[in-house]
Amino acid sequence: MRSSSWIFLGVSLLIAPLTATAADYDGSTPLLCASVEAIACRSMSDCERGTAESLNAPQFFRIDFKKKEIRVIRSGEEEDRVTPIRNLEKGEDRLIMQGIEAGRAWNLLIAHASGKMSLSAVDSDQGFVIFGACTPL
Repeated sequence: MRSSSWIFLGVSLLIAPLTATAADYDGSTPLLCASVEAIACRSMSDCERGTAESLNAPQFFRIDFKKKEIRVIRSGEEEDRVTPIRNLEKGEDRLIMQGIEAGRAWNLLIAHASGKMSLSAVDSDQGFVIFGACTPL
């Protein structure tokens, strides 16, 4: 993807939460999410902060509520990594999803008002927390 496309995507993600409505984050509209900050911790070890990319976590992913799946996007192209959403709960002010991938349990929360998201994933000896934002597709 050319740098101008990345700039457009970045600007779109910054502007979209300003123009989106709560209905856009209620599970009825597909979303594109971008990870901004990531934290990885191992048992009996220090935690490491960085970008999602630096910690080998997905930088961009798309949520398809009709198919109940999350698709990771790398280098502007979708890869074959698809994660099923096993549980989806619509709260008054947030949308909560849960699932399991590669032996890890994960939770994803998206605020209706802002599109801000937080994602956590854990297994027996490590955990990840990722903060970012989503925008309607």
